[in-house]
Amino acid sequence: MRIVLYSGAMAKDRDGVTKTLHELITSIKEAGHDLMLWNSEIKIGKICGLDVNRAPSRPLILYPDYRLGFYGPIIKSKLDQFDADVFHIATPDVIGYNFLKYARKRSIPVVSVYHTDFLSYLKYYHKILFRLLNDVGWRYGRWFYNKCTAVFVPTERIRRQLQEHGIRNTEIWSRGIHLDQYNLLFRTDSLRREWGMENKFVILYVGRFVWYKDLRVLINIYMRIKELGLRNIGFVLAGSGPIEDELRKTMPEAIFPGYLVGQDLSKVYASSDLLLHPSTTETFGNVLLEAMASGIPVVVADRGGCPEVVEKSGGGLIAKSWQIGSFINCIIKLKNDREFYSRCRESGLAFAQKQSWQEINSVILNEYSRLARKYRSKSHS
Repeated sequence: MRIVLYSGAMAKDRDGVTKTLHELITSIKEAGHDLMLWNSEIKIGKICGLDVNRAPSRPLILYPDYRLGFYGPIIKSKLDQFDADVFHIATPDVIGYNFLKYARKRSIPVVSVYHTDFLSYLKYYHKILFRLLNDVGWRYGRWFYNKCTAVFVPTERIRRQLQEHGIRNTEIWSRGIHLDQYNLLFRTDSLRREWGMENKFVILYVGRFVWYKDLRVLINIYMRIKELGLRNIGFVLAGSGPIEDELRKTMPEAIFPGYLVGQDLSKVYASSDLLLHPSTTETFGNVLLEAMASGIPVVVADRGGCPEVVEKSGGGLIAKSWQIGSFINCIIKLKNDREFYSRCRESGLAFAQKQSWQEINSVILNEYSRLARKYRSKSHS
């Protein structure tokens, strides 16, 4: 089977989306399929031994971390030569639009994935623009995704959200975890001593330092805990991003170990006591699985895809979005009720152990095969 895969971003470990993408690419290669990769980021070399074709691009004004790619005759020529059975379009931008047109013109099946709620990001930067573009954005999304043969979403909540906007042909493709990379064995007291938190309840945040992750909520939780005099609670923020200086200024006693990958990240997870993830814009939240596999419960907001993960796993608590008191109550419950904490911990561990990438990715690989067989049978009839 010959698969074309396009994503606007592909840099490994950049975020949950690119982590998921690399896992899928690995599964495709291990299954013995031919794969052509396209992206519109800066040059990133090879993935799983494959060259990554790069489309010309420019950074977005509101989101300079993301780039807008452009389609041209050279790209079309390479697609013609590859002669794909299936297209996988991860980003519905200019390149994604043109790849969709190319595939549909030739009756090649197209799989897409709704993994990022880009429209929700706008309200954190330009509320007027968000109000103007939200309806237009959903109209385009409805057109784009309904032209695809299948659209994969990570949770039932997000599936319902798309269905409410008139998007059909949705299927569930969840997220997985590598238990050899995230587990209890990475816990280290020396790291907690390095943080100065040997005897503290350590609250961890892992992710991008950007406002659309609802980090104003995190700042306010930090400040409220200080106001309450709860000195035996500490904060660790692992990541990087454009608002890091403001976070350091407003959370002066927090620890900032930087952007981490590999065992450095694994140790930070396992050496903490709770993952706090206040974001309301997630479609799943890979960090939740990483935390649960590392033996720490999670506290999440009640919007987006995260609450479904917590409901299914029993691995933590769900707070009311943007309500600081609700988050504080969840944190105090897990900190003070050790029996409840242990139940959440064990439930989260049990759930994570069932989320193998091999099994998760078999869902989308099976769909590729089904669509490719259908396409080939039609093209030869």
